[in-house]
Amino acid sequence: MTTLLLVVSVIANGNHIEWNIPADATNLSRDGDNLAIEGLAGPSMTQVINLTPVNATSHIYMLTGEIKYEGVEGIGYLEMWSYFKDGGMFFTRTLGVGGPMGQITGTSHWRELQLPFMSIPGYLPERITVAVVLPGKGKVWLKPLTLHSIPPSSIYLTWGASIVSGSLVLLSIPVLIMLAFVKSTRQLSVTVGMIVLVLGLILFTTGLIGWKLEWPALAVQSLLVSGLVLTIGTLIFIPTMRMVIAKEEWRTMRAIDAEIV
Repeated sequence: MTTLLLVVSVIANGNHIEWNIPADATNLSRDGDNLAIEGLAGPSMTQVINLTPVNATSHIYMLTGEIKYEGVEGIGYLEMWSYFKDGGMFFTRTLGVGGPMGQITGTSHWRELQLPFMSIPGYLPERITVAVVLPGKGKVWLKPLTLHSIPPSSIYLTWGASIVSGSLVLLSIPVLIMLAFVKSTRQLSVTVGMIVLVLGLILFTTGLIGWKLEWPALAVQSLLVSGLVLTIGTLIFIPTMRMVIAKEEWRTMRAIDAEIV
């Protein structure tokens, strides 16, 4: 693999990282505010960021931005290395099959890019580098990246929202189905459905509040999706069960009338 030490120094405007391309760069160019990287005939690793000092205030941090690429042969990726004062060094690679940590292959329009890392409290990096690794020819564009320090409370909020909302969906649906299948508990299923409906509305409302307060996207998404599933599901379930119960009562009344006659 050809390693191109064409280090792009960066200017930290707050936590916003801008490109400053060296004069001797051969496969790097500017495209407006964006950085363009040309792949070579063979494997290459082009370092595009060398950030020091790192303005990270939390042991959980992430570089975000946007990426697009054209005609990339094979599977490429972005690689972030975090260097620590005690000599520790750890990497993050975008090798997912999709999403903001998806691999670089073929052609893609602008999409979200994320390079996250989590260490331990108080263990902060003193330098971060980012490289574009390509197996062959192709062209990659990067918009200026932003360094985010993520408070641990955001992670806990995301986990909590995902666990609570997911658990409610996974528990509520089987319970309602089981109650609906047993004739003697169908009336109870309507009552339970009303409770689940209220819980769904609470989740959805909490998700809207979280979106307004700029909670982590995954936490908001979990609350909104789960709340929507429970709300819509119960709005369909409750009237359906009431119709089933009404029909059963009507058949029972007909049977009683037939016996009397």
